[in-house]
Amino acid sequence: MRAALAAIGVGLLAAGAAMVLLGLGRRADREAEFLATCRAASAAGDWERLERSARAWTAARPDSTSAWLSLAEAAVGRHRPADAAAALDRVADDDPRATAALLARVDLLFTDVGRPFAAVDTCERIIRIDPRRHEPHQRLAFFYAVTLQRSRLAEEARRTIAAGCDAPETFVYLVGSQWLTLSNTEAVNESWLRHDPDNELFLVAAACGVPDVVIEPEPPDAGADPDAARPQPGPATARLARIAALCERFPRNRELLAIFLQQASTRGDLDELVRLLARAPADAAGDCRFWRFKAWAHAARGELAEAEESLLRALAIDPFDQASRHELAGVLRKTGRAEAGAKMAEVAEKGRTLRREILQQPEIRTIPKSVLADVATYAAACGEHDIAERLRRAIELAKAGAPR
Repeated sequence: MRAALAAIGVGLLAAGAAMVLLGLGRRADREAEFLATCRAASAAGDWERLERSARAWTAARPDSTSAWLSLAEAAVGRHRPADAAAALDRVADDDPRATAALLARVDLLFTDVGRPFAAVDTCERIIRIDPRRHEPHQRLAFFYAVTLQRSRLAEEARRTIAAGCDAPETFVYLVGSQWLTLSNTEAVNESWLRHDPDNELFLVAAACGVPDVVIEPEPPDAGADPDAARPQPGPATARLARIAALCERFPRNRELLAIFLQQASTRGDLDELVRLLARAPADAAGDCRFWRFKAWAHAARGELAEAEESLLRALAIDPFDQASRHELAGVLRKTGRAEAGAKMAEVAEKGRTLRREILQQPEIRTIPKSVLADVATYAAACGEHDIAERLRRAIELAKAGAPR
């Protein structure tokens, strides 16, 4: 009896296995049929038929990455980028095509769809799948740069370097995080504002996103007839008014406050600077510019020890901040440390020269190797020897034509 039962059990297992194999075979046949139909529609450019076939495929096999890729292709062909991005979001992370598909989703979200925060989330998803893939880090650095999120830009540059997937522009983003403004900052943020018109981040970046944003209105023409009709405000005056209006709307925005703090320090208006510093949000403690402005206030009061402490805090946050090094050089000289002050001033001047060199370049991704060598030299002068050596190795590999 026991042997008979065992034989029955083996027979049932064999029958079950056969049914599973039969089911798998049918699924494979069905998958091949869907694939062939979608390929034929794609080759013919028949996007409507491709969409019908792909939708049927995703309904039958919602776990099929190929099905969702076909649906995304149909959506692109029918000029529906949002639908394409939604389809690409369904690819399986363990599919070999996942990172390429998700990068396509990122680009759609950043451009035609106008959902940059979803693009950022997708970049982080790609990094979880493949931490060493360069493109998502590159897209994140661009996003933080173009939205003037300067602290986040520096953090992302350092993360990219630590992951070993940096590119030459990564080091430029790191060294210039406090002053770098991309030439398309205003245009990119204006495009995102069409989808999200009240977003504070985009409003501020669009207003402030010009290199060396003008913070003083144009002076009146001394020879103008005082009785003549008043001319329309010039671009600098109009931009300053726009920034001032945003500052009223977002009184604790760090980027806006930094502009008016710089304006107050340039004028030597200590009372206004102190008033603005009192409005700084808590996260300004991680922004080297606010420590530099605080140092300026201390120095204006003759509180040189406190000024030095604030400048050292600024440089602990961003060792590349040449403006803080320049201020610190002055404090060192005033406190009788002429030699140390001279050395600090020399490093600050290297930083100022490098800043001018970088801002003269037409494109951040095509910066000449000679300028990159200057970036490495400045990084070493700032005590960032690992960063300097990493960049020098990258430059040598590029010269030799070797892969990174």
